[in-house]
Amino acid sequence: MSLNVDLLENSFRLFSPHKKSMVKAFYDRLYTTYPEIRGLFKNDDSSSLINSFEFVVEHLRQEDVLVPYLKKLRDQHVRDNVRQEDYPKVGQALLDTFEEFGGEIWSMQLKKEWQVCFEWIGQVICEKQKSLSAVS
Repeated sequence: MSLNVDLLENSFRLFSPHKKSMVKAFYDRLYTTYPEIRGLFKNDDSSSLINSFEFVVEHLRQEDVLVPYLKKLRDQHVRDNVRQEDYPKVGQALLDTFEEFGGEIWSMQLKKEWQVCFEWIGQVICEKQKSLSAVS
């Protein structure tokens, strides 16, 4: 099964007006659930997180652009001492935040699409690349 990129793009557009509130809720959730992660984020830079998400969503159809971007992000994470086991925690906090802000648009299908997307991103960052078309 491939990612439903249209669904991800459309839902991300609906989240856009709430992005600053979502970032705050994400960091609050992440640090409450996984306090050991707090030291990995130097300044909770909301603009950096938002910019990264916007780039990823805009390039979901362009794996040749997206993968190198994610590898650069990985290099930054390595410098910041982010460990492989931290990615699923971040992914879960992101998914829970999206669900919180999803309101009426949130569905099991949308949850699955975002979950698969976050898992794929984590795999690429952790050097376990798969083709977007092969992700299930």
